[in-house]
Amino acid sequence: MGLFDKLSNMAKDATDKASDLLEIQKLNSRISEEKNKITRSKQQIGEYYWKEFENGVALEPEPSEHCRQIAQANEQIKVIEAQIESIKADGAGGENTVRMETKPCPSCGNNVEVGKKFCPECGYNMESEVNSEVAAEPAGSSAKCPSCGSEIESGLKFCPECGQKLD
Repeated sequence: MGLFDKLSNMAKDATDKASDLLEIQKLNSRISEEKNKITRSKQQIGEYYWKEFENGVALEPEPSEHCRQIAQANEQIKVIEAQIESIKADGAGGENTVRMETKPCPSCGNNVEVGKKFCPECGYNMESEVNSEVAAEPAGSSAKCPSCGSEIESGLKFCPECGQKLD
């Protein structure tokens, strides 16, 4: 009978542990529900302050600053959405072109994509006030720069990434 008693006790212990785990899971679920209530209440507090801010009510400095940041982000979203609409409108005519932001080269006036390091027309260093042409090497018929390996369009005289002369 000793073996039967041990097996019986082990089964009872396993059942008790399973019951405890189930009870812990139920309690954890209740904790999650309470945390969700807290989150919803915080959102409602935020919405209250936002409505007050929109209505011109003077708020304390901290919530007022958060509301100003939200307002600035909303304005930035409007600007970005307008850019998206502009791109869509430009592409509506059947063209799949995306306009890149450009700036004029101080040396030759050619429009250079923002972010390019050198003017593809004259080789001007767009990152500094000093024109730093790189020693000339023939570009050949490759569509890659012989110096840095970046893709280059045909007809360019200088690589827009490294300034390598391509003629």
